[in-house]
Amino acid sequence: MNKGFLYYYKRTFINRLKNFKRRPLKSIGMIFLVLYFIMIPFFFKDIIKTFGLDNVKGYISIYALLLIFLELPSSLTYLKRKGLVFKEADINFIFSGPSSPKSIIVYGMAKYLLIYIVEYIIFFVAAVFIFNIPLLKASIIAITGLIFSNLIQISLAVIMYGNESLTNKGKNIIKYIVFGILLVILTLLAYKIIQEGFSVKNIMNFLTGDLILIIPIFGWEIGFLKFVLIGPSTFNVIASILYFTSGIVLFTIAKKMKSTGQFYEDAMSFSEEYEKAMQKSKDGGIHVVGEKTKARKIDFSTKGKLSKAIFYKQVDEFKKISLLSRYGKAIIFLTISVIFGIIFKMEDAKIDVKTMAIVIYGASAYMAIFFRKMNSWRKEFDNYYIYLIPDTTKNKVFYATLLQNIKNLIQGLALVLPINLIFGLPLYLIPLNAILYFMVHATILYVDLILREVIGGKIGKTIAEFIMLGIDMLVLVLGGFLLGLFLSITKNIFIVYLVVLAFLFIMSLIGLSLSSKLYGNMEFVNEE
Repeated sequence: MNKGFLYYYKRTFINRLKNFKRRPLKSIGMIFLVLYFIMIPFFFKDIIKTFGLDNVKGYISIYALLLIFLELPSSLTYLKRKGLVFKEADINFIFSGPSSPKSIIVYGMAKYLLIYIVEYIIFFVAAVFIFNIPLLKASIIAITGLIFSNLIQISLAVIMYGNESLTNKGKNIIKYIVFGILLVILTLLAYKIIQEGFSVKNIMNFLTGDLILIIPIFGWEIGFLKFVLIGPSTFNVIASILYFTSGIVLFTIAKKMKSTGQFYEDAMSFSEEYEKAMQKSKDGGIHVVGEKTKARKIDFSTKGKLSKAIFYKQVDEFKKISLLSRYGKAIIFLTISVIFGIIFKMEDAKIDVKTMAIVIYGASAYMAIFFRKMNSWRKEFDNYYIYLIPDTTKNKVFYATLLQNIKNLIQGLALVLPINLIFGLPLYLIPLNAILYFMVHATILYVDLILREVIGGKIGKTIAEFIMLGIDMLVLVLGGFLLGLFLSITKNIFIVYLVVLAFLFIMSLIGLSLSSKLYGNMEFVNEE
């Protein structure tokens, strides 16, 4: 790392400290954000205990799943010279400077250092407090992973990005070999499930077994994990030696390898695509990095007068995108519902009408709060012509959010339908629970409108997110209290749903009415 990079890191760090000093609320928000991520394991503590994963084998199983099916495919993107994001300032300042190509790759990886640190802190906290792993062993895993795994990741990035002798054919061979090994492992896992039955215990035994160690580098890291947590065995010792040896070898290759910077153009292209995807995500849209958006040919609708025209315009745009993009989330919910329904059924779990209501409300509240974001309807108010439509602002907000509400209703149906059928619950629960899911999301949507626009512009988006999170949780806790109260005092399930849905409807109506006043002029909407 040359002096230029050290100076750049130093000035960046000092400038950020000054920025935090000028905006103390933003500093507090960042601290709370880090603490929130560290607390994530505790959100899943009950689920982990329910499936008997709160032990050493459970920790290894979850670690193996994340490592092999998330980190491994992510590392393979380096073969296509993708995965590292450089901002426009990086491209103008660093790419054109006297820095060596390999040092630029290291710089690109170093930008993720804080994320890696938080990631290993999360694993450390989970190991000690959730999986009951001794403090010393948890510390060894966290420190070794933070230092050695990052060394391997950086070395792989330098080799795959900067290598100019490896042809595209050679890169494809490496990719196919790795995916071939993964396919073999998945096939053997499927065979084990067919032979011994589908259960969490069987999957856990497979993931903590010796077969998983055949995966180069990543499987060997699991071997080292088993060596520390379970103890030495022939395969664990061999895998641990290979893990540390591969790190040293990869570092040596990366250090001696020559690179003239042929990756610059690919890196800049990927960074531009990534920036577009992030901007589209902020606007509520969906954009896959590196993939060209394909629009289907449709017959445009001429329906809709006044504010209804906003809704029909969104419907036309919705029809233009692919079927998978339109209903991808609903398909995921359907799949998850089927899988968990089968697991619970095989574990002889008992789900009755009351339990179903509690589960759906809890799941809906969790997804509405922790996976919420502004959706594509928000950008409608960036179009100036919308203010010229001679209709009330309340109608404009309602029709701008109508398609999103319909999508939430479809997703709710996808979530409740399989579990309802698997456990043979009354059919009338399907529409009731779907509407419950929809109303929870609608409540958060309209309440957030007020908070986001009024609070966000004054104290910054980060701290505003936490205030919104607290108020959202308060509203839904009140709804949950009503649900629990009426489940305990009446046997009539219709009255229970009626009370909870009425409460959510009133909160949504209040949010819609108040927020519509804020969207009455373009100066307010565009002032942020």
